[in-house]
Amino acid sequence: GFDRRDLVPEEEYRGRVLGRHRQWLPYDYEMIAEVGYISDRNFLEQYFESEYDRAKDHDTSLRLRKYYFNNLFELSAEAQANEFYTETQRLPAFDHYLLGGSILGDRLTWSMHNQVSYADLNVATSPLDPAQDAITQTPLPGEFDAEGVVASTRHEISMPLELGPIKFSPFVSGEASHYGEDATGEPLTRLLGQGGVRAALPMWRVDPNVQSSLLNVRGLAHKIEFRGEYFYADSDANLDELPLYDPLDDDAQEEFRRRFFFSTFGGGLPARFDPRNYAFRQGVQRYVTNPSEVIADDLSQMRLGVHNRWQTKRG
Repeated sequence: GFDRRDLVPEEEYRGRVLGRHRQWLPYDYEMIAEVGYISDRNFLEQYFESEYDRAKDHDTSLRLRKYYFNNLFELSAEAQANEFYTETQRLPAFDHYLLGGSILGDRLTWSMHNQVSYADLNVATSPLDPAQDAITQTPLPGEFDAEGVVASTRHEISMPLELGPIKFSPFVSGEASHYGEDATGEPLTRLLGQGGVRAALPMWRVDPNVQSSLLNVRGLAHKIEFRGEYFYADSDANLDELPLYDPLDDDAQEEFRRRFFFSTFGGGLPARFDPRNYAFRQGVQRYVTNPSEVIADDLSQMRLGVHNRWQTKRG
C-alpha cells in the first residue's frame, strides 16, 4: 500500500451491510440468503483487512436447494451490489447435479451437471482517485462486459474395476454448452469430449502401540495411496474465446493481481499469472463439478501423486 497512503475516499459516509442466513426447510430443502453491500472499494481493506484477505466475497444472492438421494436441484439468483468489483449477475439460474449414479447395476457410474442461467458479467468500474486508477484498474484476462443465456450439460461415465490391489477406473465425459455472448459479443456453442483412466493403489498399516493419555490417542494408522491418471480432452472452442463468467479468485486476490500489470511487469501479465491458465493446467475441466465451466480446452495430461494420511484412534 505504499503508493496508496493518501487516497481520497469515494464516499463521505462509509460502511457495509452484511447478512448471511442458512435455513433447513422441511422435505430436504435448504435456503441460503446473503446480502453484501460495501460503500466503496477501499473500505474493507482499510477497516477489516484480515476479513478482506481471507473471508469470502460480499455477495447478494438467494439460493433454494432440494436434496433427493444423490441429486441436488438448485434455483438461485445473484445481483451485483458493488460495482467496483467485477461480478456476474445471474437472474435467475438453475443447476442440477447427479453424483455417483448407477447404470447396469453397479458396473457403470454416471455423474452429470446441467445448468441454465441468464448471466450478466460486468467489469469493475474505475477508481475515482487518479492515483489508484493508474495502478489497479486493468481488466484481468477473461474479464469482458458480456451477457446472455448460458446453458450447458456435462456427463461422465466411469467403470470402476479392481485389478488385484489396484483400483482402476476408465472414464469418458462430454459437454455441450451455449453462451449468449463470447469474447467478441457473438453467440458461441462449444462441444467438449474427454476421456482417460484413473488408477489408485492404497496401502495401510496400524500401530496399536502408539499410546498417549495426554493426547487421548489409542493407536495410530498410516494410510498411503499412490495415484495415477491419464487424461485427454478435445474442444472445438478455445479458452480465450469465452468471458470468465465464473471467477476463480476472490475480490481481494483479483485486486492484488491487477497490480502486477504495472507495479511488477510494466504493463503486461505473463501467462503463468493468468488464473485461467493455472486452473486449466491443473485440469479442473476433468470434474463434473468444475467450479468454472468456461475453463476447458484441448488437453493431454498425465498426473502422478502420493497421498499420505495419519489417522488416530481415540478413546
